[in-house]
Amino acid sequence: MSGWISLLLILGALYALVLICYRLVLSSKQLLGEIQVLRSKTESLKQVEELPFVTAHFNRADELGELLAKREQYRRAKRHRAEDRRRKLIQHVQDLDLDKR
Repeated sequence: MSGWISLLLILGALYALVLICYRLVLSSKQLLGEIQVLRSKTESLKQVEELPFVTAHFNRADELGELLAKREQYRRAKRHRAEDRRRKLIQHVQDLDLDKR
């Protein structure tokens, strides 16, 4: 009787081992496919040409007013965004109900 139980245990263990190996093979096939895709993408990235360096040029005198106006507009917008954030934070803190006792 114990011989049959031993045989069943051995066969069950072999079945589990074969099943684990089968799943491992399937996973490795999928991994190899992903590696091939990744290699093709890296090869395409290696073939990208470098862009030539373009040096900065000075603005002409007639563009100076426009440049200063854009700069001031950017600073004003940045200041307004900061004020809006500050205002929203203060409003949020004031809306908190801390006395929930």
